[in-house]
Amino acid sequence: MNSFLDIDIPNLEIVNYGPAVPQPPVASTVSQFDRYQHIFDKTKILITFSDLLNHKFTKKYVLLWHMNYVNYCGDPEPASRQSYNDVIKKISKQNPDKKFFIIDEIAVLNIDQKEFPNVQVWHRKFQFNLQVLFEDEVDISLHRKHWFVSILGRADPFRTDFFNWILENQFQENNLISYGCYDAVNRTGCPVERCRDNYLASGGLEKRKNIIPFNNFGSVPMDLDGRLQIDQKTNHALINIVFETFANKEHVFFTEKTYKCLLQGHYPLIIGGLGSMSKLASLGFEIPDYINWHLWDHLPMDEANYGKMDIIKKQLRDLFGKYKIEDIALNYYEIAVKNKQRLIHFEDLNKQEEKEICRWLLTGCEQLSNPGLQYLYN
Repeated sequence: MNSFLDIDIPNLEIVNYGPAVPQPPVASTVSQFDRYQHIFDKTKILITFSDLLNHKFTKKYVLLWHMNYVNYCGDPEPASRQSYNDVIKKISKQNPDKKFFIIDEIAVLNIDQKEFPNVQVWHRKFQFNLQVLFEDEVDISLHRKHWFVSILGRADPFRTDFFNWILENQFQENNLISYGCYDAVNRTGCPVERCRDNYLASGGLEKRKNIIPFNNFGSVPMDLDGRLQIDQKTNHALINIVFETFANKEHVFFTEKTYKCLLQGHYPLIIGGLGSMSKLASLGFEIPDYINWHLWDHLPMDEANYGKMDIIKKQLRDLFGKYKIEDIALNYYEIAVKNKQRLIHFEDLNKQEEKEICRWLLTGCEQLSNPGLQYLYN
């Protein structure tokens, strides 16, 4: 993984930004965070993307990338697309004698190479660093008992609004719902009273405060280890309604929430950055239009007049009223199996892509014919 870090040539500087977050192992076969630290010893590690503005680049060629590896899972900065691009444009103009190669994992950079000829961007597709999810064997259910599962973790106004809508329509009676309402920045747990305060602060109702944290099928996964594990009790749900991290941002970013539903054979309904469903389809996953996700996938969460969530709620009501869950479940079964295999195949796809990244980088650094490095792309 990240084989391009093995490109050791005198005129290449490798700069990565993060920070990466160590994910706890759920089995002895999963490697610990510090076992990979030596891989990054020869790189310059910056905390944020904007720190690039104050960094003094020392070599002719510069590789910029977001710190990650197996068992690393760093969230991108919740910054705007414009801020990312402004940083690159500034360092490009400040360093006209340097050539920058950037691995963009969240499709946030849009650099015109005619205007900035010393910048090249690789929009990475198949990076996957959550092999920890494959530790448990998961069987895909042919028959489904519940229309949907929705595991709402951190407190968020959009999640609170959706949770309230679920209870107003009594959808919690026949579906699997969890809402932890823990702190947005705290990954290690949250006291119950704090969760209830978070619920109220994000638009919750006083009459429902005391049911927070809520879970109608088990316990609320409050710590990071618990949230990484797959809850087998949700296997019999058909749809997994996922509110992704940074759902109201411009960039698309998938976490374990999206990948777990593919492993379990759920129909993914991903509420995330603009184009999240389209991005998932572009990675080779099949997403039938049992609900017409094409209508809202491009819409922002905070549309002033008629937003994404209004359309989704209406589509869900129509789906539950017009169709039988068994009919759709049987139709989706083979697709679910294929989607799971596609995800498991990501490691091979990632290796193939990394070979092309190495070829791209070595070509740009005028080292493609270096016999000591050709193993990286052959």
